[in-house]
Amino acid sequence: MNGYAALFLSLTIILTGGLSPMPEQPPIDQRESAAMQIISPPYPQTVEKAYQAIRTEGGYQVITDVGTRYVVISAGQRPTGGYSLYIDRVEREKGKTIVYVGEKKPAPTAMTTQALTYPTIVVALPDNDENIDVVFLTGQ
Repeated sequence: MNGYAALFLSLTIILTGGLSPMPEQPPIDQRESAAMQIISPPYPQTVEKAYQAIRTEGGYQVITDVGTRYVVISAGQRPTGGYSLYIDRVEREKGKTIVYVGEKKPAPTAMTTQALTYPTIVVALPDNDENIDVVFLTGQ
């Protein structure tokens, strides 16, 4: 009997294509994701200059170099190691690109290096002449 049940189930799956197709969901909003790449050192010279200019105070700068737009983002000076920045998402909305950045902090009981650090991240985006904004996420 088990053989017939397995055969029936197999034929049903083959003939129907498995599960029924999921209904297409409408988009939640009109934002679209933008292509980006996180860049590691060594940076192009223009990007390195921007990095040196903002790393201690924090903030961001947008640099265009050879068909690529680089967004250099810094959290500024931190008292110990264990801090880092991450890109939560990059969206294109109403003719501009928005980069959402979060900061990871060390756990209160974590052992960290006792040295000043400067969490920084560099993102490369296509050069499409759109304005670029950076939003620093809080409460993460």
